[in-house]
Amino acid sequence: MGFRSPFFVLCRHKGTATLLVVEIAIGFVLLCLAWQAGVGYQARIAVPSGIADAELLAFYPLVKGASPIDPDELVNRLREIPGVREATLSNQAPYGPNAWSSAVSSHPKMDKEHLVANVYFDSGSLAQTLGLRLSQGRLFQPTEYTMIPASPTHMVHKELPALVTTGLAHRLYPDGSALDRPIYGMPQRLRIVGVIERLPQPKASHGRAMESATFVLPLKPTDAASWFLMVRADAHRRTEVAASVQAYLARLFPERAVTKAVTLEQLRHTYFQDDRRWAWTIAACAAGWWLLTLLSIAVAGNLWVQHSALRISLHRAVGATQRQIVRVVRLENLLLAGGGIALGWLLFPFAIDRMPMPWTAEPMPAYWQALAVLAIGLFTQLAVTWPARRAARVSPYRVTRKPVRL
Repeated sequence: MGFRSPFFVLCRHKGTATLLVVEIAIGFVLLCLAWQAGVGYQARIAVPSGIADAELLAFYPLVKGASPIDPDELVNRLREIPGVREATLSNQAPYGPNAWSSAVSSHPKMDKEHLVANVYFDSGSLAQTLGLRLSQGRLFQPTEYTMIPASPTHMVHKELPALVTTGLAHRLYPDGSALDRPIYGMPQRLRIVGVIERLPQPKASHGRAMESATFVLPLKPTDAASWFLMVRADAHRRTEVAASVQAYLARLFPERAVTKAVTLEQLRHTYFQDDRRWAWTIAACAAGWWLLTLLSIAVAGNLWVQHSALRISLHRAVGATQRQIVRVVRLENLLLAGGGIALGWLLFPFAIDRMPMPWTAEPMPAYWQALAVLAIGLFTQLAVTWPARRAARVSPYRVTRKPVRL
């Protein structure tokens, strides 16, 4: 005798079925967000830094003492240490904890379109130390370096050359070359003399300066103790050079606290800590939610079988086989999963637009969507395996012991 599906779940437990559909929809959205987080994180760490990360060491600023430290003298002494290829001072370190930024524009009036860019001060050899790659123009000439005055107003009438990253050049002057064109927003007049490919921003610039918008000015400090010390050495000698530089600074300035060197790779790892934490948080939320959803499907399935035992027994008594019963339970579960996936697919665009994510949303490829749908279908079918087997084991004689209400 043929057996038509009585739809034990969809007809008699609409509230619970709707709740499971919503759970599956939320789970689908979380899976998509986890993919976005993973892809966004991988895309950010794969972007070339534009500097020699594997060869660089950073020393945090020294504690100020009774007398200032001459920056040129300090750098020249450090260059004499065996293993030191180059050294420089800067107001901030790439990926570092401190950030300097300024609003800049290509228009004299700042009330028009402007953006916030990160600003580095170069004490004399920043490009050579970091290994910056020049794409247009030139680097600073020795005569262009200037000491930072006590008051910025002392330099209002002096024009300074500037190096800008490719990203900032395109934002300021998208219509053509940025060379020999002005930058407005600083107390001094700035003119672009060179364009460098990239220069990583400090971690503190997140949410402030625009991504890849950075410029460099040829400014020296009056006291080297207040700036970061950047040292370049061969990658295989960094540990040796770090110990030598730290010991030398401790001997040279016994009254000041000298911190241990930090590699740029360590700073870069910390720089992406928020992106990494976000990706793992989304993945953990997705895993936890799906564990809860699969448990809900299994528990609800067992309750449905328990409540529908007499109806299942009746169908068994009139000729339904165990395989048909299992197929009906799995079919109903597949319909619930399909409804949840469809609802989640509709909700995902709204969720992605309203969540504050540290990356740019990318369109999800069709193969990943198909993989997500397949995974959801397989896991939901796995969750309903025990309820389906339990339904198939309902005896056809059970209906004869108690009247059933159809």
